[in-house]
Amino acid sequence: LRAIMDEAEPVGLLHDAGHAQLATRIEPDAGRRLAIEHLFAPAQAGPPPAERRVKPDDIASVLYTSGSTGEPRGVCQTHRNVLHHIANYTEAIGIEPNDRLTLLSPLAFAASVTNLFGALLNGAALCVFDVRRHGTGPLARWLRAREITVYHSVPTLWRQVGREVAAHGALERLRIVRLGGEPVMSADIDLAARCTGPGARVYLVLSTTETHTVCHTLIDPHDPTGHEHLSAGRPPRGVEVALLDDAGRPVSAGEPGRIVVRGRHIAVGYWRRPDLTRA
Repeated sequence: LRAIMDEAEPVGLLHDAGHAQLATRIEPDAGRRLAIEHLFAPAQAGPPPAERRVKPDDIASVLYTSGSTGEPRGVCQTHRNVLHHIANYTEAIGIEPNDRLTLLSPLAFAASVTNLFGALLNGAALCVFDVRRHGTGPLARWLRAREITVYHSVPTLWRQVGREVAAHGALERLRIVRLGGEPVMSADIDLAARCTGPGARVYLVLSTTETHTVCHTLIDPHDPTGHEHLSAGRPPRGVEVALLDDAGRPVSAGEPGRIVVRGRHIAVGYWRRPDLTRA
């Protein structure tokens, strides 16, 4: 966290009372620490803030990779990229204002962008649950009480919470189970069939922080013939996926190659790493 703070040089660090000591350790400069409680203090009298115009190609976020392939890298996504990604997501699963989407992953993860703006830009409800604090048992009860319609997590979490849900009957309002971030097994689809009613779908997504969605597909969990061999699906609108050899030429059918993702809406680069951006 301190390394990210040093590289990103944010103008402020937002924290709640329970994380005040952590904020002090990773950001000793008290001038850059801002407690969440202070956001709700009465506004000071004075002139209104100047209007700020945001252009489509301005950076909307710098999200850091997990570091599984080396040191974490800050990925820069623009407002245009985020809007395109959410438009594809909305079209893929048909998000409407009466939907209720989960937010189970930390905001620092790229997956949270989909949940956050997938809900808010469609007028739907964003329902937040802290799994690490409350556990999977309460999560299953929470999904039922909140009448969640779009669930999203990694398969590992789904296997735990899905078993809790299935033990007490299907969630009739749950229409989409979105899984990604880890390998998905046929058993995960079978579990979705026990947790949902007719008409529900499992939405499989292969994505990266740099590209958003690379491939996606919808599966009917109640059709036992539809998930014997799981597919990554096809690229969404505006994304091209190619398989190339070391010389950059397309490989023949059945031959291994490097996966290359092209499109106007992939990340513009790595924060302050022009060498990695060029590579």
